[in-house]
Amino acid sequence: MFKTRAGTDMQTGKVKYITRRGFKTKKEAQLGASKLFQKVSIGQSIPDKSLLFTDVIDHWFEQYKLSGVKKSTILNRETTAIPNLKKYLGQYPLTTISSIIYQEFLNTLFSKTTVKVPSKH
Repeated sequence: MFKTRAGTDMQTGKVKYITRRGFKTKKEAQLGASKLFQKVSIGQSIPDKSLLFTDVIDHWFEQYKLSGVKKSTILNRETTAIPNLKKYLGQYPLTTISSIIYQEFLNTLFSKTTVKVPSKH
């Protein structure tokens, strides 16, 4: 296990730490710490494992509204896309959303919105 300082949270001003566990040997832990330190030192972001999808989508949508899209598009996203995304994916930590989870979301959404046309016999 190791714990290292990852910088300062821009919103709270508090020092952020990163902890990693599960190494079999001290050498493995040192190697993992070294790789993490390299990422931090070159400015690569380290994903916050507690960040929920709902938080990210809210931030994204605020930026999206400022990008110059039409008001009708914003209204459409606000009334259909965002609520569905939050309903199905909102509770997931961002780092845990896999392609399988996303595909299940799409399948569920598609099955509820598809109009079935009766076949002609």
